[in-house]
Amino acid sequence: MNKSLPFRCALITGASSGIGEAFAKELAQRGIVQLILVARSGEKLEKLSQLLQQDFSIKVHWISQDLAETSAPEALLAEIEKLGWEVDCLINNAGFTIRTEDEFEDSIMVMRMIQLMATTPVILCQRLGSAMAKRKKGFILNVSSIVGCFPVATTLSYCAIKRFLNTFSHSLSYEWRSEGVRVSCLQPGATLSSFHEVNQLSLPKKLLPFFRNPAQVAKIGIKGLIKGKRDIIPGFENLLLFLLSHIIPHSWIYLLHKRYWRKLSRGRGC
Repeated sequence: MNKSLPFRCALITGASSGIGEAFAKELAQRGIVQLILVARSGEKLEKLSQLLQQDFSIKVHWISQDLAETSAPEALLAEIEKLGWEVDCLINNAGFTIRTEDEFEDSIMVMRMIQLMATTPVILCQRLGSAMAKRKKGFILNVSSIVGCFPVATTLSYCAIKRFLNTFSHSLSYEWRSEGVRVSCLQPGATLSSFHEVNQLSLPKKLLPFFRNPAQVAKIGIKGLIKGKRDIIPGFENLLLFLLSHIIPHSWIYLLHKRYWRKLSRGRGC
């Protein structure tokens, strides 16, 4: 096992782009032995797997799976069991959102969000995490968001789901720490990826200087996971938001965001 990593086999969901892809590259650079990459796009995963195997001489297995489907977690776990690799690091990263004004018209998409970012991570944590606890060693990183600490007007259900993921991660950490399993919750803020464009979220250009790139977020996330941090919050500005969310009433935050963010974003999106 590489000295810079206390685990040898990592499973990453949402690994085809953005922060998930950055996690894969970060672990490869650190000398991971085995990687299991999961996402919907098999084509992207295949290209990434070939790149990582060629550049770092590691074992990579990719799985094209839509984790927003109710049957997906069990199907994924069955394939991992068939593969025979012992997962000792789980990174739940997959996610998407829809705009508040759209979700009231599309309950099916809201249910897919809940499945992808709440139900699937819970099942994977329970099954893979329990195996880690029996072995008395393991690492779990759940990728949440700084907006899991407070509600925002643009993505109503997304914030609530991420808030659940925060609380669930904390509970797992309390439960399994004595069993040798470290559970961390990464709560990134604005990140330069295709997330906003894909999910049709307007973005004020004035905020771009405050954005981090996925590689920076992944590096901070892995470093915090290895150290056993319960909450990993990249950047001073996000830490400030985290602290303010415990002081300022959430109703104020929501109404201010609804009034001013949309005004800033109109005609100035990405």
